[in-house]
Amino acid sequence: MRRRAELADFLLTRRARLAPADVGLPNGRRRRVAGLRREEVAELAGISATWYTWMEQGRAVNVSIETLDRLAGVLSLDGREREHLFLLAGHAAPPAPSEGSQQVMGLVRQTLDSLNPTPAYLLNQRWDILAWNRAATRVFGDFGAIEEARRNVVWLTFQRDSSFGRLFVDWDRYARCVLGSFRADSSAHVGDSRWSALTGALIAESPVFADLWPNHEVAAPLMYRKELRHETAGLLTLEPLHLDVPAPAGLKIVVYLPCTDTDTPEKLRQLDRP
Repeated sequence: MRRRAELADFLLTRRARLAPADVGLPNGRRRRVAGLRREEVAELAGISATWYTWMEQGRAVNVSIETLDRLAGVLSLDGREREHLFLLAGHAAPPAPSEGSQQVMGLVRQTLDSLNPTPAYLLNQRWDILAWNRAATRVFGDFGAIEEARRNVVWLTFQRDSSFGRLFVDWDRYARCVLGSFRADSSAHVGDSRWSALTGALIAESPVFADLWPNHEVAAPLMYRKELRHETAGLLTLEPLHLDVPAPAGLKIVVYLPCTDTDTPEKLRQLDRP
């Protein structure tokens, strides 16, 4: 309890010392209290405002290393502060990212934003969704509202009744493609507890995944047109493009390019309007 309270106070004080301009946000109207709002920190870190609020309230939530790393960046923590954050959250602090790595991640976020109205998101090797642009939210749903442990493409795909799973017209083909690529990536992480936890949860929650996983189907990412049935835009025809990020290793940007021989480009522009 005491550690959670310390973590809550630490986050509050670090948030309070930042001005909107420090993180590239407009000052806007006059603020009642100093610093960033909770919602702003959450959005910049790619987590839900509710989740971040719980952290500042000292609630018992499990926070991953990736989330802590993003929070450390958003809150402009130095090396000692970053280590302190990790320890308060119950983690040993990993090595701080190099200056070059931090610059790359900043460029990744700029790249995602520049791609609007084309949906795009950033994945790690385990297929966790680490960052996304506004267009991805408009097409796939609000990733920030999803519990971090479940903000994963494989998990969302095999929750067939979820808003994400329901999008894909040929779900069977898409699911097999995802599973084959994920199986190939998992070979480098045999015995990794985080990967084992994900596959175990998928086997327990998805009968289709549980049936297919023992077959050891392995496949490279299959680049083909995917048809999505959007609740307001109707049929969207998109083709994915995977772009490797040079550092940190194992990250990739997935861009869903609209097929230009369809009306999807115009539909994406309409979805992106306020």
